[in-house]
Amino acid sequence: MNRTYLSRDAYRKLQGELKYLKSVKRRQISKDLSMPGL
Repeated sequence: MNRTYLSRDAYRKLQGELKYLKSVKRRQISKDLSMPGL
């Protein structure tokens, strides 16, 4: 098994998850800001 290839794949997967979490968090924040009473 090529370890560098494995780590690169895992790194790419990790980056994708981080990007997804960031977009979800941003959406949640904008939703909170648009809510009245905050």
